[in-house]
Amino acid sequence: MPLYKGKNCKTRRRNRRQYSYSSHQRGRGWKTLLAVLVCVAVVVTGYFVVGPVVTRWIGQGIEQGGASSETMQQMSSEISQAPMPSAPESTGDTSSTTQEPEETVASTQTLTAEVFCDPDSLAAALETARAEGVQAILLELKGYDGLVRYQSQLETVQRIGAVSADAVDLAAVISQVRAAGFSCAAQIACFDECYTATQLREAAVKYGDGGSARWLDYTRASRTAWLDPGLPAAQQYNLELIGEICSYEVDAVYLTGVHYPVWGDLSNCYFAGEATKEQVITQFISTAREQVNAAGKKLAVVVPASGAVGDYHAYYANYGFPQDVFTLPADLVVVDLRLDNILNDWYTQMHIGVQTFENFTSDPLTYAALLADAVHAAYAAQPRDCALSVMLDDIGAVTAAQQAAQAQSVGVESFVLSPAQPVR
Repeated sequence: MPLYKGKNCKTRRRNRRQYSYSSHQRGRGWKTLLAVLVCVAVVVTGYFVVGPVVTRWIGQGIEQGGASSETMQQMSSEISQAPMPSAPESTGDTSSTTQEPEETVASTQTLTAEVFCDPDSLAAALETARAEGVQAILLELKGYDGLVRYQSQLETVQRIGAVSADAVDLAAVISQVRAAGFSCAAQIACFDECYTATQLREAAVKYGDGGSARWLDYTRASRTAWLDPGLPAAQQYNLELIGEICSYEVDAVYLTGVHYPVWGDLSNCYFAGEATKEQVITQFISTAREQVNAAGKKLAVVVPASGAVGDYHAYYANYGFPQDVFTLPADLVVVDLRLDNILNDWYTQMHIGVQTFENFTSDPLTYAALLADAVHAAYAAQPRDCALSVMLDDIGAVTAAQQAAQAQSVGVESFVLSPAQPVR
């Protein structure tokens, strides 16, 4: 093997080292390029191959999650639409309510002319009513005496002298009532009143001998003459009053005495018209309701207790009411449960038991609840188009809140406190 010596030998060694270094550098460049290409290949493969696969897999998961979300949403909707546990509707069962009686039972206080015709008496009465939780005031604008207690402008009312000497400015009284925070209603006696028939002969019940003499109810100390519900003059007189009252800012009109006489010598009297008593009374109430509703008010009709809780006897049919008084065409039927009326109502006493009735006459609250329970049971026996209320005795020792508690306990949703009727 030849030996390289001297300058030539050094030159060859230097050239060999340079060649080796250049080869090494060229190798590192190829490796770097190869690494870059591999990375690019990985990125491209991930973008075009792995990406769609992963996206598809995730998409399936989202679709499954979306279906689950839709299912929950549907269930939530069904739950929200399901009946929620709340206070029961007007079914008479108030055991689950948590509100106070005065908040759930509407109470109305009747004020007679002796009260609202005097400004000081009216102010005191409103203050008492507010303290007792009363919501509405009922003004008796025409009572059993037949006198009109406001300054009526009706020609017939003025001609027969029916406006009382102490007649009030009705608009001013209503304004005072509303300013005190109450709603306001008006009450008039229709056919059972003792003044108009004595002055308006063409509207009175006559004797059955064909003459013009007015029939008198001798069962009453005042020997009352009655307005005949079947006579156009009697109906028109009351309808005109109702129309005039509706021109004032009242919320409702209450009608009392909307019936025929039931006592006295009925065999010796003549009632006008060919229609039955029930047809006459029903048609009058229907006409009055149309008139009142057209003015944006409500019509209430007060009926005796025997019509709702007593057996339907022949004497009750003489009133002219249907066998089921809750079919009367009124917005509100008010059953009169005042004690002085029940004392003369033997049939109602029979319904609740004479002995039981006698035991409770000294306990107004229990007595009222006893009768109100019977009334509500009759009312709730089937669906009704009218609302139900009861008229109770206005007893100073018993507050409106106490009366409300009793009314609520038997399911009655509203009541009217009214003073005893005058001796007739």
